[in-house]
Amino acid sequence: MAAQPTLLAAGLAACFLHCLIRTLRWYRVSDVCAIGVYSVVFPELPDPSDPSCVQMVHDVARTYERELRWHTGSVARLFPTLHFRLQWLTMLVAFPLIWFSRASPWLMLTPVGTCAASWAYFRARGWRWLQAGCARYRMRKV
Repeated sequence: MAAQPTLLAAGLAACFLHCLIRTLRWYRVSDVCAIGVYSVVFPELPDPSDPSCVQMVHDVARTYERELRWHTGSVARLFPTLHFRLQWLTMLVAFPLIWFSRASPWLMLTPVGTCAASWAYFRARGWRWLQAGCARYRMRKV
């Protein structure tokens, strides 16, 4: 039987939506983190490249990554449960869409690879997003 490109495109779009949701959540968390950093820890607004600010943001990034993944802690109050469930629902929908498209079985690895790659990226580089949020906040306040 021939592959159905519409279902395949929908499955790949679901994978893209998963990444987009994760990215937007990190963007929002970076802004909230910056407000906390600059209003509580560093009220005198140091440079985000200051070693003490970088170290603090680097330490806090793992906590935020874990809270984003499991929808717990302070991050759970930032986002409705729908955002958390929608991110994982996109992965659950992607599998059958790709399967029923009758495309190559290797394409079934796309949702797994998407999920793993986006998690690994923010696990390794999430602190840079938080630092960028601090820089945005500082530019608004200065």
